[in-house]
Amino acid sequence: MEFIVKRKGNRKYEIVDYHTQYPYSIISRKIYDGLRGIKTEGVQFIPAVIVGKKSERYEDYFYLQVYNFLSTMDTEKSVYKWDKFIKVANIEKLYIDKTALEKIPLEKRLIFRLKENDGEYIFHKSIVEAIIKTEPTGVCFMGIEGWSTEDSFKKVKNKYLLE
Repeated sequence: MEFIVKRKGNRKYEIVDYHTQYPYSIISRKIYDGLRGIKTEGVQFIPAVIVGKKSERYEDYFYLQVYNFLSTMDTEKSVYKWDKFIKVANIEKLYIDKTALEKIPLEKRLIFRLKENDGEYIFHKSIVEAIIKTEPTGVCFMGIEGWSTEDSFKKVKNKYLLE
């Protein structure tokens, strides 16, 4: 798979270990090697190439394909608007239904996407720790409980940590 680097304005695009280009997450071999020994259900690592603006190629990357969708949003506490046409929750403030989550075996929820909004990737604390051990560039994690859209604008990547 090839991914073309998109830049807005005159900003310089830096090649780092973790790239997001909705709906894609691209990781470097360093992160891939840190996750390779962990059995994750519903996740594939597909070899990827990042192509720069001047056709430069960065070949040691993987597309993190997550097809593990779980319905774990606490609809009572979360603040969202349901878009009936595209069948997705536009989330303003997110809370996880811990009762629903606990019913899912750990190996099935290490990495998943919210069924209510498939653009949201959720990583278990053990996955985050494995990624952080690789000392990656271009990625930050934050707690998920009470996450709000405002948090996305605080120089934090739009990825989440679930303990």
